This record gives sequence, structure tokens and C-alpha cells, in this order.
Amino acid sequence: MPSNGAELKRKRSEKKALVTLQKNVRNWSKLRVWGWYQVFGRIRPMLKSGKMQEELDNLQHKMGELEEILEEEDKRRKEVEESLVKAKDEKEKLLAQLEFAKSGAATVEERLSKLVGVKNDLEKNLKDVHERLAQQEEKTAEMQRTKKKTEKDCEDLKHSLGDLGENIEEVSKQKNELEGSLKKKEAELHSIGVRLEEEQTVVNRMQRQIKDNSTRVQELEEELEHERQLRTKADRAKSDMQRELEEISERLDEQGGATAAQIELNKRREAELSKLRHVNSMLDAEVKSKADQERMAKLLEVQVAELQNKVDEQARQVSEFSGLKVRLNNENNDLARQVEELEAQLTALSRTKSQYVSQLEEAKRAANDETRERQTLNATAKNLQHEVDQLHESIDEEVS
Repeated sequence: MPSNGAELKRKRSEKKALVTLQKNVRNWSKLRVWGWYQVFGRIRPMLKSGKMQEELDNLQHKMGELEEILEEEDKRRKEVEESLVKAKDEKEKLLAQLEFAKSGAATVEERLSKLVGVKNDLEKNLKDVHERLAQQEEKTAEMQRTKKKTEKDCEDLKHSLGDLGENIEEVSKQKNELEGSLKKKEAELHSIGVRLEEEQTVVNRMQRQIKDNSTRVQELEEELEHERQLRTKADRAKSDMQRELEEISERLDEQGGATAAQIELNKRREAELSKLRHVNSMLDAEVKSKADQERMAKLLEVQVAELQNKVDEQARQVSEFSGLKVRLNNENNDLARQVEELEAQLTALSRTKSQYVSQLEEAKRAANDETRERQTLNATAKNLQHEVDQLHESIDEEVS
């Protein structure tokens, strides 16, 4: 009988070791495929803390060691399971023998009854814990599905963050280029404005000069017309006096002599002829002056025509500059609008990046909460299992 008790105690120790081993293997197997642990492994490169990186490296190293231990423990588990099957058979035999041995000990039966009651309570608590564990495993399965989705979201998030960084750099580059182009266009617009003002000043000056020249030409034309009228009158007077002189000369030639009155008349005629010659000289001078004035008028007309051509050219250039100014203003407005749109895109990208970072933080917090809850349930189950095992040992000792 003592030999059977020692064998039973040894089997129970093996069973306890097997249960502990299975539990460790099960916990490690769950940890290997736990979604939040994989998420943590994926976001680990994004962490900036050197200490955290060192701890993760240590965990990775331990994981490698645990995987090797897991393979060995799996082999041992199979061996222990085979031993457990044999132990169960032996246990049933020993329990049958125990039934025969219990019939003669009332005190032992009473204590055993109490221990069985305690055992039932503990087993009930253990059953509750197992039910909670089952619920937790269902929740874990749901978390696994969520984990897969989260992994995909994390991958998308990393790609999105990379794209966001590239987009921000590209948008910043475009913004700088547009601002440089805007400054260049503003400088060109200022230069064109200055040239436009200068050309407008030249046009105004030429227009004033044309106006002055036109007035001068009109005055010269009026003077020429007046001189033309005077010349016409002088020509008519000269013709009349020349005709009278010729008539007097003919009469003198016919009479063949001259009286004193006639001599006096001749003197007066000579004076008139002298005066006529003087008027004729003045008319010649006026004709020459008229020719000079006509040449000057023609020269002024040529100058006016040249100035008018210059004014037309300047007006055309002013019109072109005005059109260019309008076009540059429109381009500047478009560039300013593009800069505003790029700034709005930068703001939206920054806001989206902040949202992604917040989602990562929330995922990390949820993973930590899930880890703490699972650790609490596992610790409770371990304690209850330990109490049940102790109760089994106490019952076995009482039976022995």
C-alpha cells in the first residue's frame, strides 16, 4: 500500500509538471500569434526610445530561445501525455483499491467528505475561471480578427505616412518654386509698370509737341494766306502802275516835248515808279520769306508725321505693356491661388498624419489593456489550479 501511495504521489507530481508545462506551452503559443504582439513588432522601428529598442531586441533574443525550448517541451509534452494516460489507468486502479480501504475509517471519511466539499468548491471556482478563460479566448479570437485588420491598417498607415512625407516634401518644393516664380513675376510686373509709366510720359510729351507743332503750322498757314493775298494785291497794283507808265511814256513820245507841268508829272511818275520798285522789292522779299515759310511748314509737317508715327508706336507699346501687365496680374493671381491650395494641402496632410499617430497610440493602449487582463486571468487560473492540486495531494495523503 505505501508503495502504491508513493507511486500515486509521483504520478501526481508528473501530472502537475505536465499541466504546468502545457500551460506554459499554450501561453507561449498564444503569445506567438497574438495580434497586438505582432503589431508591436511592426511599429517597433517607429519608436524613438533607445531603451525600448534594447528591450525589444532582448525580447526577440528570448523569443528565439523560447522557440527552441518550445520544441523540446513539445517533445516532452508528448512523452508526458503518454505517461499521463498510463497514470490515469493506474489511478483508476488505485482509486478502486482506495474504495476498499476507505470503508473502515469513519474519521477519515468525514475529513475526506469535507475535503471533497472544498475540492468541489475549488473545482467550481476553477470551472468558472475556465469559463472566463473560454470567454476570454473567444474575445481573443475576435481580437485576432481585429488584429489582422489592425496589421493591415498599420501597413497601410506606414505606407500612408511614407506617402505623406513624400507629398509634404513635394508640396513644399512646389510651394517654394511657386513663391520664387511669383516673386519673379512681381519683379517683371514692377519693371513693366515702370517702363509703362516712362513710355506714357514720352507719349504725353510727344502729344504736347504735336499739338504745339500743329498750332505753329496753322499759324504759318494763316500767315502764308495773308502774304498770298498781299502779293496778289501788290501784283495787281504793279500791273496797273506799269500799264499807266507805259501809257505816259507813249504819250510823251507822241508829243515830242515836255512842258513844265509834264516834267513835274514825269517826276511824280518817276517817284511812283521808284516807290513801285521798292514795293516790288518788298514783294520779292515776302515771296522769298513765303517760300522759306512753306519749306518750314513742310518740314514741320514731316516732323509732325514722324512724331505721330512715334506716338502711334508708343501707343502700341503701351497697349502691349498693358496687356502684358493684365496677363502677369492674372498669372500672379493664379500662382497665389496655387500657393493657398498647397498650404491647405499641407495643413490637411499634417492633420491626417496626427490622426494616424493617434490611432497607433490608441492601438498600443488597447494592446496593453488586453495584455494586463489576460495576465490577471492566467494568474487567477494558476492560483486556483495550485489550490486544487494541493487539495488533491491532501486527499491522497488522507487516503494513504
